[in-house]
Amino acid sequence: MGGALSQCHSLLGVQDNNEEVHGLGRSTGPQLALRVTASPITASSGAMLLPIDPGQELKVVSIERAMAWEPLRMRFEQSMQDRAASSGGHATQQGQGSSRSSLYGGPRSSMARRFYRVKVVASDGRGGLIDQWCLLQVANHPNNRSMDNLKLDINDASDAVALAGRFNTHVARVLTEQDASAVDPDAVPTVKVCAPLACFVVGSAAPDVAVTGDAVLLTLYPFPEVHKFVYDGSEEFQELSQAFFHYAAWSSDGRQLVCDLQGVEDDSGVVLVDPVVLRAAQPGIGALLGTVAPGTAKGQALEDTSPSAERFDRMHPRCGQLCKSFDPHRRTAVMRRHCGLSVPTCGIGGA
Repeated sequence: MGGALSQCHSLLGVQDNNEEVHGLGRSTGPQLALRVTASPITASSGAMLLPIDPGQELKVVSIERAMAWEPLRMRFEQSMQDRAASSGGHATQQGQGSSRSSLYGGPRSSMARRFYRVKVVASDGRGGLIDQWCLLQVANHPNNRSMDNLKLDINDASDAVALAGRFNTHVARVLTEQDASAVDPDAVPTVKVCAPLACFVVGSAAPDVAVTGDAVLLTLYPFPEVHKFVYDGSEEFQELSQAFFHYAAWSSDGRQLVCDLQGVEDDSGVVLVDPVVLRAAQPGIGALLGTVAPGTAKGQALEDTSPSAERFDRMHPRCGQLCKSFDPHRRTAVMRRHCGLSVPTCGIGGA
């Protein structure tokens, strides 16, 4: 595969497509050459994969801005507004900056990035070609285009894929138990998470997008639009996504919230892209002794991104029938703090 793209690299070195790339219009010839570094997510009922292995190379032949993908930016824009408000900048209206800032935080929300719709071409390993439209994510600041940062995305996607697979198994079992004769296994609605690939740029004719040496994220996403399903509780209720959010919290005993669920809904269920996983913190000895010897200076409190009853209720204001199939009394476990240790409670808002 590397030899097959050696010509691509030479093309990238001589072609001048800067004007077209700067305008993000369609242009001829390869724009970027990428080498896949990490693709740890394997095939399962909860994953939507681009079948590329680590070490393989591919070329990006078209780069576009997709206006219908603007919802992907919302989490980052809200994080920026919240941080500005907390530091004395422009606060959001009606005091919502403080309440909404409790929903998202951390580098997966604060590290701004650009989103491009790109067409990629690669060998399928059998003498043919893979030709797909994908999502390319590039951190705004060049210093943030590192493989270590991409690992955060990969970890979230890996956890979300595993939970989606278990959720799909549960949904199929519930429907079969209700009426096995009426259930078509191929028609059972599913949740699939688009699995990202961590890549290095190995050639670029589009320096306004990325340059050689940048670490970027590539995800199969051939759909023209992105819709929010579980974000801050204001979105239209979509039962399958809401039930998956609830199931992820329930099956992890409240230690994980898979949120900012966004993507598309089709006849087979929902396809999610770029979800965020909020995890319960595991405090070290410093956290346990924090009340005696605080390690954080005044005005520099760490951002709390752990699961909480408040987050759960804001993002999941009501349950549907699917929720009742595994948590009929909405008793999803959250973690209670006792001297810095995580202790399971009897349920959301429970004692």
